[in-house]
Amino acid sequence: MSNLKDYSPDQVSNANGLCKLLVKIPEDRRDFVSFAIMAYMNGIETGMMYARCHNPGEAKTTQTA
Repeated sequence: MSNLKDYSPDQVSNANGLCKLLVKIPEDRRDFVSFAIMAYMNGIETGMMYARCHNPGEAKTTQTA
């Protein structure tokens, strides 16, 4: 388990909340909702990567030496 990313308490709490929400969705619709959530999360990640590539000055300020 030492190669797993450490998650913050907020991230764990958000993941637990999302899981609780998903189990309330009828099983026949759960896949669709899961796909929609993944698409949303992928869009956020893509936006973050885009911002890093197109705002190189800002990316330098977030890096540590």
